[in-house]
Amino acid sequence: MASKKKLAPDKAAAIKPAAQAKPAPPAKPAPDPEPEDEPALPDDDAADADRDGDDDQDELDDAADDDGELGDRPATPPPATPPPRPAPPRLPRPGVAPSRTTQALEHGTSASGARYLKPGFATTKPGDLAFALGFPHLEYIIDDHPDDARAEMIAYERRSYRLGWPRNVAIRWCRITASKGFKRTPQGATELDGAGKKAIKNGAPLSAEEAALSLKAMFSDTTSYEDLRDLVRLFEAFLGPELIATSIVDALEKSSNNVWNHQDHDRAQVMHHLGFVLLRLPAGQADKLRTRLAAIFDRRVKALPAKELGPRKGERGSLVRALDIVLNGRAGSERSGERNEAAIEPSDLVHIHNDEKFVREAACRMASPDARLVFLGGDPVLDHMLEVFPRFRGLHHLLLDGFAEVASPKAALLLERIAKGKEAPDRAKAVLAARGL
Repeated sequence: MASKKKLAPDKAAAIKPAAQAKPAPPAKPAPDPEPEDEPALPDDDAADADRDGDDDQDELDDAADDDGELGDRPATPPPATPPPRPAPPRLPRPGVAPSRTTQALEHGTSASGARYLKPGFATTKPGDLAFALGFPHLEYIIDDHPDDARAEMIAYERRSYRLGWPRNVAIRWCRITASKGFKRTPQGATELDGAGKKAIKNGAPLSAEEAALSLKAMFSDTTSYEDLRDLVRLFEAFLGPELIATSIVDALEKSSNNVWNHQDHDRAQVMHHLGFVLLRLPAGQADKLRTRLAAIFDRRVKALPAKELGPRKGERGSLVRALDIVLNGRAGSERSGERNEAAIEPSDLVHIHNDEKFVREAACRMASPDARLVFLGGDPVLDHMLEVFPRFRGLHHLLLDGFAEVASPKAALLLERIAKGKEAPDRAKAVLAARGL
């Protein structure tokens, strides 16, 4: 939301990643350049930084050189030129301002959620469209971020970001997470197993194939994962919404009873995020996937002992409940939303697009920093947030993420409250200054 890059009118929010330069074709591939000031990993294998296959590549290089020396009298046809090695990750360029992009919004005004556009809700037209397509429930990738110079160490530490991940950090973080190659010690430190150590060394761009395999694996077994929502958001930022949605729906159709009966909060969060991904697909494709999801839902409900889905009673981490909320608007939220003191949890209201009054009344019973509830429920939700502002202690940065470009004068009052606090005053003052306040 902070980016001010001008976008094409017909793709107001379609943001493409920077193209990578093609390497010149030398006679012999040059060795990978050594990154400057590469941090040492805090484990015994930190010195083992060679990529798999380097020895094989060197043998191919030597063979190519020998054949070249035969000149115009080769005894046999020369071997095929070996494929070039992947380009090393680009380090931040000194003096270049970081730029933020995402493939999540690549379909712009042709996306399904564009029909929910509320002109003037945000301070810019791209901001209006981003909210219609699910903002702030998405992710961005940042190029030329200074943290990319320490990408391996930061990924090792499992550091996370809000609405903007350094590209090289995000690539490694995704691979470690997808491999389940890490664990937390009782003291809170990170430990990597063999898969994690291999993943952290791989800075090549994420491929569609590896992301699809990871997404399908999430719903093919019941082994434990962590941080799946951030992983799926990052996959979408890198590779776009089609891959995410189709891979998940394909996997859900084939997943076993064990997966559906397993209570897993991380998997349920992925199901919730699928609701936002559907908003960002072209309308026809979104409708087809919704039809498939509805068939999955009906089949899973009929497999229940009671053959129907009654009001929710606990069931934290239920895939069926999460899918009900994503598909069925107010009815799904009332039936399957998690409740606290007879009020529906705000996070289970964010997929209701056709009942502003219901969202407003439900959101005003609780306190949530999610700007999406104001988009769905209107300014009275902002009034409530101002009334209960002390309850947002520790959440000021999260408020700024969502409300920095909300145009309402009441949003400006919220920003002024943050500017007078101790958690994020400088950032709030900068946002207000950019708005001329």
